[in-house]
Amino acid sequence: MKIIKYQLATEINHGTPEEPDIETVLSGVTMPYTDSNYAIAQAEAWQGEVTVEEVPETAEEIRARRDKLLADTDWTQTLDAPIDAATRESMRTYRQALRDVPQQDGFPADIQWPELPETVKAAPGPVDTAFDVLIGGDADA
Repeated sequence: MKIIKYQLATEINHGTPEEPDIETVLSGVTMPYTDSNYAIAQAEAWQGEVTVEEVPETAEEIRARRDKLLADTDWTQTLDAPIDAATRESMRTYRQALRDVPQQDGFPADIQWPELPETVKAAPGPVDTAFDVLIGGDADA
């Protein structure tokens, strides 16, 4: 994960408008790297100094990513999921590999993420075909 770091300068007047006493206060700013955040940092950075650093993900962040990948494939494990048996089994294997991520030897510094299997749609059954025809859909789709 990349982060952006820079110094933000704020001027504070300790005097009066007639006799200003300006102090420049620097504040460290850290934010996640995105193109838009980088543009903001370049515009705000004191003396234009912006650094981008690679920061390793924490175990908590990795688990959150793993949990999102599991949630994204939950639908494949329902009995009525429109996938073939081979896809259902490959998804089970994939999901188990995701659950095993925290047990990997290099966790959390070195993760080998499993590859998402291809999803193959199951052939429609007679009831599915009849329903498609009934609602005016294409029975061959």
